[in-house]
Amino acid sequence: MKIVFYTNSFYPDPIGIAYYNAEWVEHLLKLGHEVEVITAVPYYPQWSVRPEYKGRWRVRETYKQAAVTRTWVYVPRHQTAIGRFFCELSFMLASFPILFQSRADLLIAVSPPFGAGLAAAIVRHLKNIPLWLHVQDLQIDAGQAVGFLRGRALVSILTTLERWVLRRADLVSTISTAMRERVIAKGLAPEHVALFPNWVDTEVMRPIPKETAFRRENGLTGKFVILYAGNIGIHQGLDALIAAAEQLKDNKRIQFILIGEGNYREVLAGKLMGKNLDNIKLLPLQSKERLPEVLASADAGIVMETRRMANLSMPSKILNQMACGRPLIAVTAPQTALGLLVAERKCGVVVPPGNADLLALAALNLSGSFTMAPSMGAAARSYIEKEVDRRHLLSVVPDLLNRALHSDASAYRDYALKRLLDTGLAVLGFLISSPFWLLIPLAIWLEDRGPVFYKQERIGRFGKSFQAYKFRSMVKMELPQFDRRQAARGDPRITRVGRLCRMTAMDEVPQLWNILKGEMSFVGPRALLPKEVEVHASALGEIPLDRIPGYERRVRMTPGLTGIAQVYAARDISRRHKFRYDLIYAKRQSLWLDLRLILASGWNSLTGRWEKIGCNPTPHRVKGPA
Repeated sequence: MKIVFYTNSFYPDPIGIAYYNAEWVEHLLKLGHEVEVITAVPYYPQWSVRPEYKGRWRVRETYKQAAVTRTWVYVPRHQTAIGRFFCELSFMLASFPILFQSRADLLIAVSPPFGAGLAAAIVRHLKNIPLWLHVQDLQIDAGQAVGFLRGRALVSILTTLERWVLRRADLVSTISTAMRERVIAKGLAPEHVALFPNWVDTEVMRPIPKETAFRRENGLTGKFVILYAGNIGIHQGLDALIAAAEQLKDNKRIQFILIGEGNYREVLAGKLMGKNLDNIKLLPLQSKERLPEVLASADAGIVMETRRMANLSMPSKILNQMACGRPLIAVTAPQTALGLLVAERKCGVVVPPGNADLLALAALNLSGSFTMAPSMGAAARSYIEKEVDRRHLLSVVPDLLNRALHSDASAYRDYALKRLLDTGLAVLGFLISSPFWLLIPLAIWLEDRGPVFYKQERIGRFGKSFQAYKFRSMVKMELPQFDRRQAARGDPRITRVGRLCRMTAMDEVPQLWNILKGEMSFVGPRALLPKEVEVHASALGEIPLDRIPGYERRVRMTPGLTGIAQVYAARDISRRHKFRYDLIYAKRQSLWLDLRLILASGWNSLTGRWEKIGCNPTPHRVKGPA
């Protein structure tokens, strides 16, 4: 099939996400797929466009039989947060026309940048091309964690946009269990969020003797080398590493090595010059070909993760260090995904962020033991071989492709005007019903001197509960299990005022407030009770609704004040039959269908027909888009 692979990071960028993207594309080609890559001109990690690409708006070339289209991207001179924002925005704007014009059977988008996911979701929404969204980093959460994204309004807009993007994807994959759990918490069904970790080529990254040419070139022979290799940014917490090195400056055996590029590199270099430390060296980025030798030259690797960045990504550089059979000093909170991995696999030591004393002590303990570092290194290598070997992880790609192509995650999608329609109709409904807000409560109170309103917990979209409000139409019952049953015609619980309200659906009017809050929609399935049961005559005893076929798909929809089941199904038919009506709505949902159901509901209210429903057309006669 034809696959469009969309990312701003690709070969020949030597590090980061580009490495995995290139190998992913190569594997797709080996599987026999036709692949088109839409990406940016190479600029990372030097943050400078390569000379052969400068001044070119669009470049077409080939990589391993894959057609590659590169677009211009704005690269800031200084690596600030706002500069990176405009860099990513420029890629989204420059590449979107190419992405929109492309034809494919499947779209794979890699985020970050967040804009790539947004552009892909828009194309998915407009062109109905299945989308597999791979999340390497929860960028919105990370922006809040480091303080770049501030202000309640801005954060609210971005998180809402993020949820929209995630829900448009037919399959979302992440690189760690902790990240997968965070994505699910944003409102996705667990079966539509896959774990697809970064991998290691264990044949290339493997244990070799540590006395290498790299050691000899940098005067490291006989030293206990602790290596940091990765992004040198302000949020890595590298100042703690300098403080630990300062405490160990009299120890002539321990040597810290820092390799990488980033927006904090010049500042860090200035601090090192000011302290005049011999036991810590800052080296430039090494070539990809020399990476196995460089990593194997260390006695231990170190990875820095601040508390604010915990579980928002999984540093991929640690995998290569572990594959070389070297233990880790993981500077992270103990309960993070990284901390738990290191502790459970016994492949290193965990040090709390910002504690230079404990970091220095961990370095002393590792360097002073003849058995600790080798045994931890062997455990690290064993974990890599069993869990994240390249051949093992890439073997699941066909299954993930199939899940993306045949997913029902996107069976229900809010069309663009749905929320606007809901808000407008709710406000209009309040205005029209305003005279009844005094008459109905007075009539309810005069009949039995009971409460006017009825508040009840209901199940919303993705199983999230909320409080629904109604005018009370029934007497107060003492048996909880009886209240969980759906009302039938002639139900003895219904009061005289309640019967009139139910005929005209005026008892539902307070739920306009739930619509304004976004907990309900005007059209959708009925909002279920948390422990509602099926007690229809055709059922064998009481059956919890979550065990009825179709419940999982149904609960992904926003519940509605009205819908196909409410308009066309008799009140006393079984829940399993009503679920069929709801699933028809999920498949055929559109603005036109919603308008038809709203008009039919209005007519039922004006004529008092709600309690007489049951002789209306069957669901197959309700037409809408397939």
